Amino acid sequence: MTPALLLLTLGAPTLWGGVQASTGAEVDTNAKRAVAGLGSQDVLPGASRPQDQVADGLVRLLVDTQGILQINRDHQIFLSYVLGAKRFFYQGTEDLLNHNLTLSTQHQLGSVLSLSGSGWYKSSRIRSGLRDYNLGIASLQAGLRFSDLISLDVGGGVRGLRFYNEPRFDYWGPDAFLRATVSPTRPLTFIARVGYMLRRYAGPALVEGSYPGGEVGPVFCTTPVDPAGFICSPVGNRRDHEGQAELSAQYRRGPLLVRGGYQLRMQRSNGDYENIDRHRAFVQGTWALPWWDITANVMATLQINNGVSVTDTKYLAEDDENQNSLRVHLRRPLFSAVDVELNYSLFANQFSTAQASFLRQTVFLGLRAHLEGSQAM
Repeated sequence: MTPALLLLTLGAPTLWGGVQASTGAEVDTNAKRAVAGLGSQDVLPGASRPQDQVADGLVRLLVDTQGILQINRDHQIFLSYVLGAKRFFYQGTEDLLNHNLTLSTQHQLGSVLSLSGSGWYKSSRIRSGLRDYNLGIASLQAGLRFSDLISLDVGGGVRGLRFYNEPRFDYWGPDAFLRATVSPTRPLTFIARVGYMLRRYAGPALVEGSYPGGEVGPVFCTTPVDPAGFICSPVGNRRDHEGQAELSAQYRRGPLLVRGGYQLRMQRSNGDYENIDRHRAFVQGTWALPWWDITANVMATLQINNGVSVTDTKYLAEDDENQNSLRVHLRRPLFSAVDVELNYSLFANQFSTAQASFLRQTVFLGLRAHLEGSQAM
């Protein structure tokens, strides 16, 4: 029984479980996530990156396990654990191990009101330890379904980041959102979303400092006259406020899925070097090719930044979801529960604040196995 059918189950509680695992070989043209150009190392020595790109091959493993406890028609609990690992052939310092854990509950309270809560935790470790971090998110959400045409969701939560190589980048803070969904027909859906996020950092904000001799640049400022010799005006620990707005549309009919949208993120900080607007457009298509039983998925994103963000050289080279990108995924079944996969990805970004650039391409070929089942309790 599939998860979609399970949600319609009535009567006794039902437990559904599924697991999928994929493994194969990959080529990475930028194994060390190098950021090329001026400023990628000079501004933030504790968060520096190599500037020379190094290509390498690797073996990748991904295991995704999921479970749904359908208590009754209106109440369910969802649990997911994802393990990801990379083993490079030559660049052993980049060997990676990721853990993702998700727990959520959904509750339908009558025909109009629904409540849900979720927690998400990610732990990322590489052999060198230079990019190790933990990220956690907890949230609550309420939904109002006025009809099959219109629904409204409001929610909020808290998130926190622990970045081991540069503790000044650690942060935590609340966020909130409001989302409206309009479905004029069953295949077509429009979504409008606005949100707000506050990040309270553990370290001081980057401000403009001056050195003896007249040199001026960004510094972590804690006292007007720093022991290192520069002069600055401290503003306390860094605080970032971010407003978000997004419009998107989705069309789904059978195996065909087409979606796209635009997102605006406006970040304002008490520091001098972290005020930036990020404009992001995306489009995705999934369809069945008319030959060889192949399913194709293509997603492209374009992000344009206006403003200043010095720490982009650290975060955006690590965060695949916050870059210009092109992804092509082809899948063909070999047996009833085994598929062959071919993936191509391109990630790129221009860091206007540091006059630096990032480029990375990957090609993956491997096998994916998947099993699922359900049991009445």
